[in-house]
Amino acid sequence: MIELQKKGLIFKICLIGLCAGLYMILNLLTFKIGGFLEISFTLLPIIFIAIVYGPIEGMIVAAAGEFVNQLSYELSIMTLVWMIAPILCGLIVGLLFKNRNPLEQKVRFIITICVMQLCVTGANTLSMYLNNLIFIEWPIEIVLWMIPIRFAVGVVMCVLYGAIVPLIFKPLFKLNKIVYKEKDSD
Repeated sequence: MIELQKKGLIFKICLIGLCAGLYMILNLLTFKIGGFLEISFTLLPIIFIAIVYGPIEGMIVAAAGEFVNQLSYELSIMTLVWMIAPILCGLIVGLLFKNRNPLEQKVRFIITICVMQLCVTGANTLSMYLNNLIFIEWPIEIVLWMIPIRFAVGVVMCVLYGAIVPLIFKPLFKLNKIVYKEKDSD
C-alpha cells in the first residue's frame, strides 16, 4: 500500500512539473495584439491540474510556470503581482470544480471557466495598471481606455476555453480514470 502511495505521489509530482513546463511553452505561443492584449492558452495546464488534483496543485503549476515566465523580464516587485492572475485561475477552478468531470457537468464547467477568466482578466488588468503606475510605460488614459477591450477579449477567451477544453480534456480524463482504477485495484 505504501509503495502504491509513493507511485501515486511521484506520478502527481511529475504531472505537475509537466504542466508547469507546458504552461511556459504555451506562453511562448501567445498571440500578442499591441502591448495590451493577448490571446493565450497558458491556463489549460492549470485548469487540468486544478480539476484533477485541486486548488493547491493548480496554484503550484501556476506559480512555477509564471515565475519562470517572469524570469524573461526584469525581476521586480511586479513579478509577484503578475503571478496573481494565473494563481487565481488555479484557485478558482480547483475550488469550484475539483474532482468533477467537465465533460459530465458542462453548464457548471462553462460558468466556472467564465468566472475564472473574468477574474484572471481583472487581475491582469490591475497588474497592468499597477505596473504602469510604478514604471510609467503608457499614458494612464490608454490603460484606462483598454479596460473594456481587455474584458471583451476575456469574454472571447471564455468562449474559446469553453469550446477547446472539452475536446482536449476528453482523452486526458479517460487516461485519468484508468490511472485511478489502477490505484483503487491494488
